[in-house]
Amino acid sequence: MKKRHIVFISMPYTSHLPAALPIISVLVRRGHLVTCAISEQFSQKVIHAGARYLPIPALDSSGTKDRLRNLARRTLTDTAALFEEERPDLIIYDLANMAGRILAHRWGVPAIQISPNFAFSKEFLAVQFENPAAQAGALRFSEDADDFLRDCGVPSSGYLFNRERLNIYLFPTDLDPVGRAADESCVYAGRCAGEQPYLGDWRPPARDGLPTVLIITSTTYILGSDYFRVCIEALSGMPFNVVLFPGDDSKLAELQPLPKNFQHVKGTSAVKALASATLLICTGGATTVSEAMYHGVPLVMTSKDIELEELCERWARLGLGIHLKQEEVNAESLRKAVTEVTTSQQILRRVRLMQRTVQHEPGGEEVANRVEEFMERHCV
Repeated sequence: MKKRHIVFISMPYTSHLPAALPIISVLVRRGHLVTCAISEQFSQKVIHAGARYLPIPALDSSGTKDRLRNLARRTLTDTAALFEEERPDLIIYDLANMAGRILAHRWGVPAIQISPNFAFSKEFLAVQFENPAAQAGALRFSEDADDFLRDCGVPSSGYLFNRERLNIYLFPTDLDPVGRAADESCVYAGRCAGEQPYLGDWRPPARDGLPTVLIITSTTYILGSDYFRVCIEALSGMPFNVVLFPGDDSKLAELQPLPKNFQHVKGTSAVKALASATLLICTGGATTVSEAMYHGVPLVMTSKDIELEELCERWARLGLGIHLKQEEVNAESLRKAVTEVTTSQQILRRVRLMQRTVQHEPGGEEVANRVEEFMERHCV
């Protein structure tokens, strides 16, 4: 097909980018020019995927309303000069970066929406967010986005529920409570985050044939040494090889010396170790859970805030593991949850069923096919 210039307006946030990179990589390999607007923190990942890096600011630490508006304003400013001279054929924009929809409207360019979140629906919002506070937060975000877009000259009503002609959701269908009911404009990518060969492979060292437990930090919140100290207390001496993937900002020096059945790993992604794992202890983000289910690994989840708590409750109801709320996490409760998950035939059976489902979902190659089909129909 004709080679196109595709602009990806990203959300510079760790939980948003990894699952999109394999799709970008496939489009580049097929000969398209992909320009990715992302903050400097992620520049090397984008370059490794073969895309052209266009810098935009990092997400600031102010309140949610202001920081998303500020990100959109800065993205518009920082991309304007390039794209006025080099108009793209297609914009793919992350739902959380409103600049993408604004640019598509201004230039009359076809757009695809991409998101690591559910395909939100007004009709089913109470199913997707059972906690009333989470529902209210989602609606506030949508209303604020509408106000901002209208100020920028873009008609908008119900931004969170907006559908482009093609919408890509970066996780498996069955992880969305209403995924099977989504309309044909919605494509669930399944598991994509592990399709990143430049991350390299990793295997734990053999230690007496014991099963491996992975403990990872959140991609949204870098969990500090206190969290890992509880995990160490809980699993020290248990019949597992325990592998910590702490993230760059955790202070592992404070935890030394580690117990004999522990080790920590830096410099690679935890998703590359899931093929060797018996259990994953995590905070329940959708990208992480998608990858765990692809490898058939059950979960112990420790939620950090109301959004993650909602997700963890969803995964627990699906029978994929056990959820401990933040106030419930201590060494005793964690040890009990680990024992229960690794011995529960019901949980293991549910995980195996979800594994078969996830392994049949599209992945990066098939999602790229859908993007190319869209361009053939809608790009001049």
